[in-house]
Parts: sequence; C-alpha cells; structure tokens
Amino acid sequence: MAKTIEKAKSASAETAARSGQKNEPHVIVHASPVRYETICQRAYDLYVQRGCVHGFHVEDWLEAEKQLVDESVS
Repeated sequence: MAKTIEKAKSASAETAARSGQKNEPHVIVHASPVRYETICQRAYDLYVQRGCVHGFHVEDWLEAEKQLVDESVS
C-alpha cells in the first residue's frame, strides 16, 4: 500500500512539474466560523420572510450562510 501511495505522489508531482504548477494542497480558511445554530436561525428567518413557502431550504441556507459570513468579515 505504501508503494501505491508513493507512486501516486510521484505521478502527481510529475504532472504538476510538467504543467508548471506547484504541488500544494488547497485549503479553504474562514476568518470567522459561523455557528451551525446561527445559520439555522437565519435560514428560518428567511423562510418566514418568504411567507413560509416550502421548497427553498437550500437557497435559504446558502443565503443565510452568505449573510453571516459577510457580516463577520466586515
């Protein structure tokens, strides 16, 4: 198994070298993590503002997340 991992790393490094890219991991860092409960409450508030219309839970969640992250950054 170790040989398989080493081969994969080697192949990945070789591909990156050929394309001129550095072989670095991609990391997403949030400056201020927003708590799950806070997002839930904001998403619920958006649902109520919409008139309690069902079927928009994903949009409400994403919008709540965006609003709270934007507030925490500014």
